[in-house]
Amino acid sequence: MSEKLSSCPNKAYTFETYSVVNLRATYKNTPIDILEKLTFNKINEVLKDVRKFKFVEECLILQTCNRVEIYIITPNKYLIEAVTTISEYWRQKTNFSKEKFYKNLTKSLNDEVLYHLLRLTSGLESMILGENEILGQIISAIELARRLSTIGPNFDTIFDKALKTGRKIRIKTKVNIGAISLGSVIVKLLKEFFNELKTKKIIIIGAGEIGSVIGKSLISRNLNITFVTNRTYNRATRLARMLGAKALRFDNIISILPEIDIAIVATAAPHYVLTDKLFKEVEEKLIKKKLIIIDISQPRNVDPKIAQKSYIELRNIEDINEITTRNLDNRHKEIEKAEKIIKKELENLNIILKYKLSEPVISSLCNEVEDIRCEELEKAFKLIGDLNEKKQLIINNLTQVLVKRILFQPILNLRKAAINNNLNLIKDAQKLFNLNSLNGGKN
Repeated sequence: MSEKLSSCPNKAYTFETYSVVNLRATYKNTPIDILEKLTFNKINEVLKDVRKFKFVEECLILQTCNRVEIYIITPNKYLIEAVTTISEYWRQKTNFSKEKFYKNLTKSLNDEVLYHLLRLTSGLESMILGENEILGQIISAIELARRLSTIGPNFDTIFDKALKTGRKIRIKTKVNIGAISLGSVIVKLLKEFFNELKTKKIIIIGAGEIGSVIGKSLISRNLNITFVTNRTYNRATRLARMLGAKALRFDNIISILPEIDIAIVATAAPHYVLTDKLFKEVEEKLIKKKLIIIDISQPRNVDPKIAQKSYIELRNIEDINEITTRNLDNRHKEIEKAEKIIKKELENLNIILKYKLSEPVISSLCNEVEDIRCEELEKAFKLIGDLNEKKQLIINNLTQVLVKRILFQPILNLRKAAINNNLNLIKDAQKLFNLNSLNGGKN
């Protein structure tokens, strides 16, 4: 288990007294343009703010181009207040109306959260089934939360188990074999029109996270990103620099269209950014060539009317989903195998979490008995007198074995009590042995 964090107390949680909460918006229920607006610009600041709420014991935020998720642990007596307050904090931070925000918000508790998290690390919740990037994204979220001391031993346990489950599923199944990325889907679409892609000029319209991911994916396949444009020119400049491309002011798109072979639109505009009217202005220069436009915006940001033009081939998110669906169908048996593993690992995780209820008392009991053993052993050595090192070791080992044998059944019963949620027995043991359940030793 990871080191304990000073700001997160080492409390053992049970669903009888605490809840694990997940608030999320993902590509499954939220259009991409809305999802982008639901992201946090200063995630460090948000994590600190959420942790400061009196009802938050631990918290973590996972934010990618396909999801924004807030995880917290809160006492059950504060559950309603916690969900309401953090949801409203998120809504106000991103400046959404109540109707629009809550329409796109998904809430999960306890086992639902754990199940969702295990599916997430396994790649079953990803837009591209089985993709591996999610593991790295979750690790980054954990590392940030650790640096800011917003998680402690309980989320350490939960997320550690989730990551191990994700890795196990990738070893035991082929769910990630043949997994496709958004970049590979786009390349697949483009190869319908061009045998050779490396010589083609590409413009990325939209320099947000999705445009960035696609751009990096395409240059990793040795494709040439010629231009990047965005409503905010500074963002276009930053991404263009990363991709070795030229930044273009948004209003100048029309001037370079005759040079371009491929346009990838990844904007979040509430209207069409490529319109029929726009193309009419340069139609004479375009009519002798073929322009491929891939609109991955949600909602669509390319006017579907332009697909009627002879020199344009338009593809959108539906075409991407068609490819990913075919890929999904091919790996249906692997998904079933993964689900069986997840079900088993969820049971194991619940047992681990329940064990944690008894571990502070068990640790205290063992520490107390060990103190007594060492103290009495030292007295015995003094009374016996001269003993060589070998004989001292024999006696020391004997006392250790006696202690282990004596404590074996009490420890076993305490763990069984934890699994059965028998908190009274655990509390009785704490009183019986006069234990400090957190730190060991007497109260």
